[in-house]
Amino acid sequence: MKTIHALWGVPLVGMLAACGGGSDSSGGSEPRDPAPEGFYEGTSDVGTELFGVVLDNGDYYILYGEENGAMYELQGVVQGTGVTRGDRFTSSNARDFSFVAEDVFQGSLDATFTRKQNLTGTVQEDGSSEQVGFSLAYDDSYEHTPDLAEDAGLYYGIALIPQGGQIEVEVDIDEQGNFQGEDESGCQFNGTIAPRESGDVYNLSATFEGSTCTYEGETLQGIVVVQDREIIAVAPNADRTGGVFLIGQEAL
Repeated sequence: MKTIHALWGVPLVGMLAACGGGSDSSGGSEPRDPAPEGFYEGTSDVGTELFGVVLDNGDYYILYGEENGAMYELQGVVQGTGVTRGDRFTSSNARDFSFVAEDVFQGSLDATFTRKQNLTGTVQEDGSSEQVGFSLAYDDSYEHTPDLAEDAGLYYGIALIPQGGQIEVEVDIDEQGNFQGEDESGCQFNGTIAPRESGDVYNLSATFEGSTCTYEGETLQGIVVVQDREIIAVAPNADRTGGVFLIGQEAL
């Protein structure tokens, strides 16, 4: 997954102490077609490079950024829950967690797909006529099975929060999926990662302790992807007004 490798070069911003919870559900209780789940890589029509995750329940996370010299600058994450009808995947509850604007914007996503091949569409901010198009190709590494014995280890990294700021963090994950960590400000956190039933993705639960933690005393939820000894954690908070977007690499 080449995009994860590129993301490791992002400037230090944020921290796991901003980690957050799940997304709102869109649509009613009608039967739904299967979501176009998978890992995706591609570009937007404004030139940003994208890495996407669509889960079996329709939750999606699309990281976007661009090259800046030898480094990749992660600019934000679009997150929400989509509904599938035939070859169309739509979401009325998209959130754009922008690290450039240091804000979170509401919007919608409208896409078409060919299962296990591509996902193409647009994202539009509420109240605006402007759209950003994207084109993503399927990455079959999503079909691998999560392996805690292989993914356990000590990771050093950084993360971003929409409100801005930067800090380094380390996380130690054991073979049972338990983890603990601390950032350079003294915020401590612990919790678990657990393999999902579908896809090479973990569910994340993290509790934070210390006055320097953005979410002191809270337990927050999200997802984790570990590939090639590199880690991504993406988790909005419960009301999706903030969250954590962690990128790290296993210690050598």
